[in-house]
Amino acid sequence: MSRLNESHRRRLLAAFRHADELLIQSLTVAGTAPPGLCRRHIRDFSEAEARLIENHIEKIREHISGLLEQLQIAMPRPSAPSSWVLRTNLMSLDIILEDLYPEKMRGYGDMDPAAAGDLAQGLNAIRQHVRQLLDSLAEANTAREQWAAQHPKESAMTGEARGKTVPAASREPENKKPPLPGRKLRDPG
Repeated sequence: MSRLNESHRRRLLAAFRHADELLIQSLTVAGTAPPGLCRRHIRDFSEAEARLIENHIEKIREHISGLLEQLQIAMPRPSAPSSWVLRTNLMSLDIILEDLYPEKMRGYGDMDPAAAGDLAQGLNAIRQHVRQLLDSLAEANTAREQWAAQHPKESAMTGEARGKTVPAASREPENKKPPLPGRKLRDPG
């Protein structure tokens, strides 16, 4: 039995959650994933160094997980479905894009009519893809909900129960969990 009080547990859990976010961000910087459009970092190490960094970060995360388990600090189950986070981010992106139309930017000064046309056309194309992805996510979510309603036993076995906690060592990485059957997302083509 751990000798930590609830305040200690909450503080340690918050600190290690933040540490994990920093490590994941570091993996993104060190990794081979395509960089963002507005990247802030210049990758200044080799592929071998990147693999070494990734290995060390994975070991650090394993030790954090082991320490949490040793201290009997249960990690809360993820509570926000990734599809909800993605939809929220896409809706926020759509709002950002809406505010970039030339008529909404009048306070920044006059815009060349040709540039205004190009900007509006480009924004329309981007927003069309955002809406298509949102529609596709909504269709997939509806299909998953219908399947879950028709198969309550199988749905319960996926571990989607909310509000439960699991020990650190028994957590499965989110990307290894099989998705519920449902409609596939459409390719943007």
